[in-house]
Amino acid sequence: MLLKVFTPPPPLGLFVKNLIYYRGYTSEATFEQLIPDGHAQLVITLDEQARMLKQATEYTNQKLPPVWLSGVQSGPITYVGEQNASTLCVQFAPGGLYALTGIPTAKFHNRFEDASLVLGPELIYLREQMMALSNPAAIIQQAYEFLQQKILTNATDNYFETFVHQLLCIKRDTLAEISRKTGYSQRYFIQLFKQHMGIAPKKYQRLHRFQQALAHLNQTPQASFADLVYQCHFYDQAHFINEFKHFTQLTPGQYLSAERPYAHVIATEEMA
Repeated sequence: MLLKVFTPPPPLGLFVKNLIYYRGYTSEATFEQLIPDGHAQLVITLDEQARMLKQATEYTNQKLPPVWLSGVQSGPITYVGEQNASTLCVQFAPGGLYALTGIPTAKFHNRFEDASLVLGPELIYLREQMMALSNPAAIIQQAYEFLQQKILTNATDNYFETFVHQLLCIKRDTLAEISRKTGYSQRYFIQLFKQHMGIAPKKYQRLHRFQQALAHLNQTPQASFADLVYQCHFYDQAHFINEFKHFTQLTPGQYLSAERPYAHVIATEEMA
């Protein structure tokens, strides 16, 4: 499999975390479970295969469009394992999806939307252009130029996103403290936050803490849970395990024993 990851420099890098291109990927399991990573995404398939999303409450698969937008996810999603797949994924930084679409990001929360209906037929033309290319650098460049034109025409900075992330996740301020520092009422701040970031401030804070814990588990799987609880600011070990299960439907031990092609992907023969 060929895998290329490109991190755009500023100013586009303020809105787009990574452009991820892969070609020739085949899952070794029937299903793959994607754990929430805290990012909204634009996914452009670059082959003629359908991508199938499993529905936990239904018996049929949901066929995804060739290009789709997904907001921040609150829980894991399960999809049918890909076969010899080629895809370009745009992983947005906080506020990036809002800068691209002009639509409050909360509208995409836990959803998968046909990106061509949101961004117009030029996205279908972009896909056709990229499918005609074989050079990964040229494919990424096409996507980079498209995003640069669409985002930077209307947006120049992500000051709000950077500032509130610092307050919530680094300083771990309460909403009352943030309200005092920003001058916004708590109600208006929550509304503005969801518009830019896609989810409520408390859920964003919880998801960020979970991401820290997941990174620690992957980097040092033998580390004690007590150390992880302290480093990631959980109240206690029970709180850590409950939060982990909330976002993954697995205990930390089950996650560590699972087959994981990547940190946020679990291969499985059974639908979760």
